[in-house]
Amino acid sequence: MNKFKVALVQYDTIEPENVENTKLAIKLIKEAKRENADFVLFPEGFITSYSAPDVCEELRPLSEVEEDSEYQKWCQNALVEEGPELAAICGIAKELSIGVCITGFSRGEKAPRNTAWIIDRDGKILLKYNKVHTCDWGWEGYLESGDDFPVCEFDGIKM
Repeated sequence: MNKFKVALVQYDTIEPENVENTKLAIKLIKEAKRENADFVLFPEGFITSYSAPDVCEELRPLSEVEEDSEYQKWCQNALVEEGPELAAICGIAKELSIGVCITGFSRGEKAPRNTAWIIDRDGKILLKYNKVHTCDWGWEGYLESGDDFPVCEFDGIKM
């Protein structure tokens, strides 16, 4: 019987500091590899932090919020697949030959999306999932929803 060891990260990044949170993710991936993990699973919103600017707490219509400079900064802080954060995570996955599910807010058409990426042992992105069932109450209502439930295969396991 083959064994598949998953390392689960329990850590709440509270500041939207993509560079620092990416460094922390790399540190945790290395720790997981030292513990012989095959795959590392991060909690929701890890790189960007699972937070929104204060203007989103007021729950006003998007048309009133989207001109706010903090809201715009939040949207610009969202990850892109060609960005340095995902490149660094893909690089360490390849270097250590370990799978990773990394998370953060990604750029949508008008607003950030709550996203998870599954990266294989070769550092390739196998899957990008944009959370479909975002809340319509609270600040999460400002996030764009995804529209599908993709599946990929990692080491013979459907994810």
